[in-house]
Amino acid sequence: MLWHLTQGILAISNSLGLLHIRDNYAGALGKNQYPEGVIMPINLQPTDVSGDLENVSSVLIVLCPVCPQFSLAMQTESPWIEFFKNGLKTRALEDYIKEIREPLEKRGVRTGVFTMRVPLPMMCLWTKGQRKRLLRRAKDYEAVVVLGCDSAAFTAQQVLKNTECRVILGMHMVGITNATVTHRFPLKFELEETTRVNIGRVGGDHE
Repeated sequence: MLWHLTQGILAISNSLGLLHIRDNYAGALGKNQYPEGVIMPINLQPTDVSGDLENVSSVLIVLCPVCPQFSLAMQTESPWIEFFKNGLKTRALEDYIKEIREPLEKRGVRTGVFTMRVPLPMMCLWTKGQRKRLLRRAKDYEAVVVLGCDSAAFTAQQVLKNTECRVILGMHMVGITNATVTHRFPLKFELEETTRVNIGRVGGDHE
């Protein structure tokens, strides 16, 4: 049973397109930079949005459930997935969401969190149906904080362009994540040999 669950999560990881993204960048960064068995989502760092949210009465945090998970797991050196503790959520990302919400709620600001994993988890590729669901959820909020890349924020901007809801980018791109995913029993996935690769540097400059 556990073996089948493990294979299912690995299949989900592949379906996210992470390996495909890696292959797309391999030509620019050096084909030998990404051997088989590694993943490569965009590397994002949190942005201080407190100033942008000073005078709002309601905030919806819209989450891309792909790159932010890997980025914060890498930066905090914590597990990506601990299935029996957090399901498919990443604890480091949940902690960051909490950091945003708590001070707002202490001021009486209404907050919410919205994300979707199916049929496509990557916010930059959400289907028309997923975008309609985002519109229905976000239109009653004064501001949306997008935890994702610039393309994820563009999705929100396009969806909400005919509303009065402001779109605020809650993370910024600093490179590409290169890491080896390891599985530890039971259903715990960690990132090892992590590297932040700079974009557009032939030969794969990295940190």
